[in-house]
Amino acid sequence: MSDTLVARPLIALEKSWEYGLVEALVGDEPAENVRALRGPHHDAFDGMCASLTAAVTDIVPNAADIDFHQPARYVTEAQLGARRRAFKEAGRSTHYDVDQELRAFRQQLGLYGKQVAWSREGQEVTLPNGVLDKPRFVRQYGGMACTAACISMLFQDITGERVHGWRFEKSMSERMGIVAESSEYSKLFDGELFRDLFGVEVSQLEITGASLGVINRIAQKARSRLPNSRVFCSVPLQSDAFPDTWHHAILLHDEDKTITLLDPKADLFPQGRQIGKSEFYRRWAAGFFRAHMYIAVPTEVFAPDLPYPATNQPR
Repeated sequence: MSDTLVARPLIALEKSWEYGLVEALVGDEPAENVRALRGPHHDAFDGMCASLTAAVTDIVPNAADIDFHQPARYVTEAQLGARRRAFKEAGRSTHYDVDQELRAFRQQLGLYGKQVAWSREGQEVTLPNGVLDKPRFVRQYGGMACTAACISMLFQDITGERVHGWRFEKSMSERMGIVAESSEYSKLFDGELFRDLFGVEVSQLEITGASLGVINRIAQKARSRLPNSRVFCSVPLQSDAFPDTWHHAILLHDEDKTITLLDPKADLFPQGRQIGKSEFYRRWAAGFFRAHMYIAVPTEVFAPDLPYPATNQPR
C-alpha cells in the first residue's frame, strides 16, 4: 500500500476522529456482509464441543443452555451471571468438577492440533507467500487489545486511513461494557456508510474448522475473479500467558516448518513473526481453527457474486 493516505472523511466528532468513526460505522444491527462457513475440521470440533456440553450438563443440570466453549473473558455479564446461578443451584463442588472438564477439553483441543501438525496437511506448504496480503504493522497497546490492533492494520490498508487501535478498543468497550469479541469488529467494514466513505466493498468469511489449504483456495479464487481485490486473514490462537484466552494475529503464509504471522504483540518483528507449525496448530486448535477472511474490492469493480462455492463447505 502506498504511504499516501486518502482525505479524511468529514464526520461530526465529539471526542476524536477515531471515536466518531467507530460510532458512525458500528450500529446496533448485526453485520450483513459476513458469511459463516464450515471448514474440513468443523465436525471434529463440533463433536468435542458436544462432549463437553454433555459432561458439564451432567454436573450442572441447569447449564444446558450456557456456552462453556467461549473463553471466560469473552462472555457477557449476563452469561457470567447465568453460570453463577447454575453453579449456586448445583452446589459448591461443581466449580472444581467443571474446571476439570474444561481443562480436559483444552487438552483435547491441543492434542487435535498436534495431530494435524503431524499429518500430511501440517507437513506440506499449503499457503505460499503472496497469496494473502500483508498490511502495515500496528502494535497492540495493552494485554487485551490484540483484536483492535489487527483491525487497525486491516483498516489502514483497506481504507488508507491511519487509526489508533486503542481508540477502536476503547470505543467498542464503551459501547458494549466488555472487551468486544472479534465478530463485533466485523461491523466496522459492513454497510453503506463504509462503502460511501471509502469506496471499498469488503466481503467477510468466518470459517470454523478451517485449514491453510481452504484459506489458500478461497484467496486464489478471489484474486482470479476479482483481480483488484486485497485478501487478508486473521486467526485466533491460544494466548501464551493465559490458556483460556485467545490472541488474534494476521496470518501471512507457511513454509516447511514454520508459519509467518503479523503478531501485534511482537513489535520486534514488524515484518512478520515465525512460529513452529506444531505450536501454531496447537494454539490454533484452541480457537477451533477459526479464520476470518476479508476480501476488499474497490466498488467500481466489485462483482456481486462472491468467490466461494454455493454450499457452506469450502472446496
